[in-house]
Amino acid sequence: MPAKLRKLINIGLYLLVVCVSTGISNPTPLNDYGMVTSGKMKFYLTRTHKSKTATLGAISLIRGGTPLFWTLEPPDRKWKPRTIPAGTYVGEVLPPLKNGLPRMHLLSVEGFSGVYLEVGNFPKNTRGCVLVGLSAEGEELRESRKAYRELLDSLGSSLSFILVISDVRPTSKL
Repeated sequence: MPAKLRKLINIGLYLLVVCVSTGISNPTPLNDYGMVTSGKMKFYLTRTHKSKTATLGAISLIRGGTPLFWTLEPPDRKWKPRTIPAGTYVGEVLPPLKNGLPRMHLLSVEGFSGVYLEVGNFPKNTRGCVLVGLSAEGEELRESRKAYRELLDSLGSSLSFILVISDVRPTSKL
């Protein structure tokens, strides 16, 4: 099944759950991905693979749902850079800096400052932040810039979002 179709199906299922659970019959306004743009969009990041040099995970719209994006973070260790604690974080979209893309900043991360979702493909690119990609191979992400733009686009006109990070028992070693 093509990746774009898989994403649309996952988004459709998410909308169905939202509509049924909240009684919404016509959620509007919608962005290009069919997502409600009012309020905060919620993403679920599930960390799935850990090694001595990196932590990989997946972002979905439903906890445990089909991954829309893959993530790369520093390893889980006692010194920085390291993974941020699992938890629920509010994020904000800030104006762009050097690369011309708006920045996705996570607020109130205990013991950390300046944590962002960012573009990058390799563990050395993380600098303590969460990198996003359309796929992962080993400890590398693929098409990070495209994934980041899609993640931003999924927010519509909203300038805030929620990221729920959870650790699961690693299913395999990298």
